[in-house]
Amino acid sequence: MTLTPPVNPNTKHPLGPNHSKVKQLNNIDLYECNTALHFHALQLGSLILNERRIKISVRGTIFETFERTLETYPNTLLGNIYKRDQFFDKGLGIYVLDRCVYSFDSVLFYYQSKGTLAKPPIVPREQFYEELNFYEIEGFIDERHIEDLQFLKQNNKKIGDLPNGNYRSSIWKFVNYFNDSFFQIIYTNINLAVTILSIIAYCLETVPSLKNNKTWIQIEIITGILFSFEFIITAYSSPNLKEFRCSLNIILDFMSIIFCVLHVTFYFSALKNKFAVAIQFVRVIRIFKLTKFSVALRLFIYTLYKCSQSLQVFFIAVGTFCFVNAALMFLIENEFNPDLEKNQFQSILDSMWYSIITATAVGYGDVVPTTSLGKCFGSFVAVTGIIVFCIQQPVLVNHFISIYYLPEVMSKVDTLRKRAIIQMRQTLLGTV
Repeated sequence: MTLTPPVNPNTKHPLGPNHSKVKQLNNIDLYECNTALHFHALQLGSLILNERRIKISVRGTIFETFERTLETYPNTLLGNIYKRDQFFDKGLGIYVLDRCVYSFDSVLFYYQSKGTLAKPPIVPREQFYEELNFYEIEGFIDERHIEDLQFLKQNNKKIGDLPNGNYRSSIWKFVNYFNDSFFQIIYTNINLAVTILSIIAYCLETVPSLKNNKTWIQIEIITGILFSFEFIITAYSSPNLKEFRCSLNIILDFMSIIFCVLHVTFYFSALKNKFAVAIQFVRVIRIFKLTKFSVALRLFIYTLYKCSQSLQVFFIAVGTFCFVNAALMFLIENEFNPDLEKNQFQSILDSMWYSIITATAVGYGDVVPTTSLGKCFGSFVAVTGIIVFCIQQPVLVNHFISIYYLPEVMSKVDTLRKRAIIQMRQTLLGTV
């Protein structure tokens, strides 16, 4: 039997002008290639044919890749043959994994692209982190979580650097490491009690019957001295004065001390000008000192900052909603009301007030529609207002919960990570 390749009439040889006949062996014509292109093609084909392929079944979906591709990262689960073999099914001759298919597609692309890792849109971030931990892929952080982790690091003083010197270091730990020892618990509780006492005194001194009581100025002086002492020892023991000066909590503490001093000065000088009244009002910022003792409160403020863009859209939508309802209510009450003397909607501003208190389900009742059509429209505003104001709630809650459990979700400890994911799902979806 003679094997003859198809003849190309436009060329000298059957395989083309770049081939020449060498010899004939067992009635088979042998040709040699005169170009490097054909040689490399044959060489590449032999490499692909000789390379070992691996099949991986992920919940019924078969993935196939080269073993050399997985060995790019030998410290991972799939890149290490000893770790990978525990999932090998000898009967089927493939690896079997009971994991998320969509996440595995991204994981496999991570090996094929040599480091490019992208979370599928359909997979929640917490679940994707869990999948990466299973495959032992480390170092991946969602871009949206980089700023969150930086915020959590700044709020966890134990992660940061310690000041030089044992004495300063001891003071820094005592002031910032809450509840690490019995004396630190006492210090924290005293500091919290003084802060709450100053807020209560600030409120009670505005009561007309208690306004002239000298107890409030005495409490103001004592709390001001304690706040100043705390500020001085914190500044003295700070490991980084630049970060210390730029810290929002430190700025608020410093401002509360300054306004406390000004308030005491104006009190004893008997000055009652507008500046003294302004100082009296600005003293309210001391309530933000409570954020020092509550991680959840700081996290809530940070969540509002992170959701500022969506909140802007929300307020614009609410403003538009209230304005349209106010304009319609004004037209209804003025065009369909036979008794204009009883009409309480004399302008769109009056209607705007009614629209806001109705949409927020407050309903003071000082302004009410009198026409039947106006009452029906008011009921519509009340129902739709509840829906409109509930739209933003899931965004804030989801972001707050995801940041609150982020350190545990990214933890390398299995028990902490799994517990955090379960708590997140129970919080967001409710316990079953």
